[in-house]
Amino acid sequence: MNRPGRVHRQRARRPTGRADRPEVITKRGAIIGMRDAGMSIKAIARETGLSINTVRRWIRRWDEEGTFTTRPRSGRPRILVPEDDQRILNVVLQRPHTSAVDVTQELDLPCHPETTRRHVNKAVIYYYVPVRKEAVSVEHRTARLVFTRRYTQEAYDAEFWNSVVWTDEKSFSTTAAKTRVCWRPPNTRYEKENIQERHTSGRSSVSFHGWM
Repeated sequence: MNRPGRVHRQRARRPTGRADRPEVITKRGAIIGMRDAGMSIKAIARETGLSINTVRRWIRRWDEEGTFTTRPRSGRPRILVPEDDQRILNVVLQRPHTSAVDVTQELDLPCHPETTRRHVNKAVIYYYVPVRKEAVSVEHRTARLVFTRRYTQEAYDAEFWNSVVWTDEKSFSTTAAKTRVCWRPPNTRYEKENIQERHTSGRSSVSFHGWM
């Protein structure tokens, strides 16, 4: 569907896939060889398993152009224009947790969300499940950094760490958090804007604590 004010240009492209495989070209050449040997079009069609129209077309193509290759085809016109690509990127970069469905609907794009996703992928930005971390304030981050630096000094050697009890915990809640996604380039998983922060809510939860 063409939107008002859009100009779609079709550019001829060389077909890909089965059209020009070596075995296909060889079969087309065999058609000319059988024709030159005196076989009728009907007999060639029966021998090759092709339709009479197909045999006639390739004989005519060879006589007129001297080639067996498939002609370039215009293909389907592009649905989105470069301006749409930029609009899509602006949304996913500003709000990386927006789904392809929401982007398509918000921008009123005349395409399927999968098409929107492919256009974002061309910019080397992909759809991932974000890392989930507890929301931490700036004060907490600073305190954690100070704590870490304190216990990575040379004064705390292997003997010290061998006496440390390692612990971990896991919480189970009555309601599951909604799975969300995140647009981001590779190797940027732990960037702040790509992390889905979890906040304390009113749901009931049970925590388990373990150590070793």
